[in-house]
Amino acid sequence: MRLWPLSKNSLPKPFVPLPDGENLFYKSLKRALTLPEVERVILVTHKNWQEQIEKTLDFFPTLKQKVVIIFEPASKNTAPALFLACLWAKNNGYQTAKMLLLTADHLIQTDFAFHQAIKRVQKVQDANTWVLFGIKPTHPVLGYGYIQVENTHQLLCPVLKFVEKPSQKEAEAMILEKNYFWNSGMLLFSLESGMDAFFSYAPAIFNPLDQLPPSLFQTSLVTLPEGSFDDVPNISSDYALLEHYPKLSLSIADFEWMDIGTWESFSHLLFQDEKNNRFSNSNHIFPLSQGCISYSTNPEKLVIGLGLTEVVLIETQDILFVCQKDKLEEWKKIYENLEKTNPQFQKKI
Repeated sequence: MRLWPLSKNSLPKPFVPLPDGENLFYKSLKRALTLPEVERVILVTHKNWQEQIEKTLDFFPTLKQKVVIIFEPASKNTAPALFLACLWAKNNGYQTAKMLLLTADHLIQTDFAFHQAIKRVQKVQDANTWVLFGIKPTHPVLGYGYIQVENTHQLLCPVLKFVEKPSQKEAEAMILEKNYFWNSGMLLFSLESGMDAFFSYAPAIFNPLDQLPPSLFQTSLVTLPEGSFDDVPNISSDYALLEHYPKLSLSIADFEWMDIGTWESFSHLLFQDEKNNRFSNSNHIFPLSQGCISYSTNPEKLVIGLGLTEVVLIETQDILFVCQKDKLEEWKKIYENLEKTNPQFQKKI
């Protein structure tokens, strides 16, 4: 909802075209498939996105045989999805494998630097240590998760605590302390330790899903039966596992990373003028304006904004969204209320 109306229920953020014509899912899949020594890439998603996924796989004709797709019957956050990936690996002879959890909606500018970071960690990581990749914060962001570490002068920094979506004051204070990092959500761990962790810390996920027949997972296209997620909690990997796991470290990433989850972050991919206005193309003219974001899905449309300050203007085929930048954080609550109460709005999400 934070990239609405460009991203909707019918077009989730990973499939939204970026200014370079590619989408985040394509970039993430390419990054995973070209990782040296990778044997399998397991996609866990919903059947609604099968067409978009298959179209993207066609761009990788020589690599797509490495891809496994698991269709969930419902979206229950990252922890159940991660367990399904572990189950597939366990049932297909990868008991000694390393698992790398990646998201499909983050932007990493240089795949080579990312691959090198994974390689460095693998050289020193033992079988029971889990490694998160942390991003050095450049400014306070309220919508990100933060991780505090014990020592920033080593490759694997022991994790002290997680801070989820802090206040402005808290975010500013954490940046000054120099030992807090943005949580990228990327995690490297051994399959064996992952299965043990689910058994110990997330039995509400382990127990119902571990009872699924192994034969279900002995194919590269898995569709879970309806009802198999009924008793599975909706919970993230952070809450279900990482906050409990005793041997958790963080590696400070040296690659460029962005969570394209807000219009402010998305705007850094756009054209910028001398007044810090950012546009989707050159057909946006904003005289006497400053700090605005203007995006249109119609490259032929002329958009003019006169005397505006810190305004966000997003136009799609059927929606015009205008908002002050400093009100974007409040949009989530307003969106949720409109989603429940406004029939016209319900048609557009």
